[in-house]
Amino acid sequence: MLRRRLNLGERITILFDGFDEIVNNQYQKTAIRVINVLKEKKCAGLYVTTRSHMASNLQFWLSQLNYDLENFSIEDQINYLTSLWKLNFKEDVEDNLRHFAELLVDRISKTLKDGERAFIGIPLQCRILAECFETDVQKSAQNQSELNLLVESIEQMNLDVANLYRLLLTKKRKIYKEEKKALSQTHDLADSHANSDIDNLESFLRKLAIKTIVSTKEDVHVLLGTQQKSMKSKNEQREKITKRMDHSARFGLLDENAEGKVRFLHRSYAEYMMAEYLYTGFLLDDNKRNKLLDCEFARKFIIDQILVKEQYDGVQIPQFS
Repeated sequence: MLRRRLNLGERITILFDGFDEIVNNQYQKTAIRVINVLKEKKCAGLYVTTRSHMASNLQFWLSQLNYDLENFSIEDQINYLTSLWKLNFKEDVEDNLRHFAELLVDRISKTLKDGERAFIGIPLQCRILAECFETDVQKSAQNQSELNLLVESIEQMNLDVANLYRLLLTKKRKIYKEEKKALSQTHDLADSHANSDIDNLESFLRKLAIKTIVSTKEDVHVLLGTQQKSMKSKNEQREKITKRMDHSARFGLLDENAEGKVRFLHRSYAEYMMAEYLYTGFLLDDNKRNKLLDCEFARKFIIDQILVKEQYDGVQIPQFS
C-alpha cells in the first residue's frame, strides 16, 4: 500500500518515531538513507521524532531544522496529576487532590537540579510521578489529617530523578506483593514467593535493560558476564518465558511488541535500570557493590563508551551527572 501510494503520487504522511532508540550506527545510516529517499517524494510528509541528544545530528544529516515539543508548564503538571488521580475516586475530592499536586510540583521544582527540572514537564515523566504517589493519594485524599501527614512526608524526601525512579520501582514491588498475597490464603508463603519472583524478575529486567541499550552482544557480555547455557528442555524454557512475561506485565514496566517479545514501555525505564546496575559497581561498601568493575573490559567500556557517547545519554543523566 505504501509503495502504491508513493508511485501514484498520492498524499501520505509518514512518522518515524524514536530515532534515538536506534543504537546501531549502521542502522542509523540506513534509516537516514530511507528518509532521504522519501524526502524526494514530494507527496510524502515526513516526521521524525527523537529525544534532544540526537536532535543536532538529525538536523545535520537531514539538512532540516527541528521543532521542539513544548513541555508541560507548572499549571499543566498540576492539572495532569489531578486528572490522573481523580480517576480513582467516585467522590468529589478534586480540591484536595489539586492542593497536593501543587505542593508536590513545588517540592519537585526545589529538589531537582537545574538541568533536571524539565523532567516533570515531560508528560510520561509526569505520569511516573503520579504513579509514585498514587496509592498514598488514594489513602489520604479523603482525610485531611492523613493528607497533612503525606504533605509532611514529601517535605523530607529528596526527590531527584534517580530517587523518583527508585520510588516508582518500590511502589511497583509493593503492588506486586499485595497482588500475590491477595491470590494466596497463606500470606507468609505468598510473601516468600513474591520476594523470590521479584528477585528473579528484577534480574531479568536488568538484563533486558542492558540488551535494550547496548548495541552488540559482545558488549552485553562484558557488562553481564558470560551467561551459562540453559540445560532445560524447549518446553521448560517456553514455560519459563511465558511465566516471566506474565509477571513482567503485572509488574507494570513491560509490554509486548508485534513479534510477541517483551520490551520496556519506555526506553527511560531501561536506562534507569542500567544506570542503577552501573552505579552499584561504584559503591564503596563491599557488601552492596557488584563485581562489575573487577572486570577490566567492563571498566574500559564504561569509561570509553557509556560515560561519553551520545547513545548512552539517558543512562548518564540519572546516576552519573
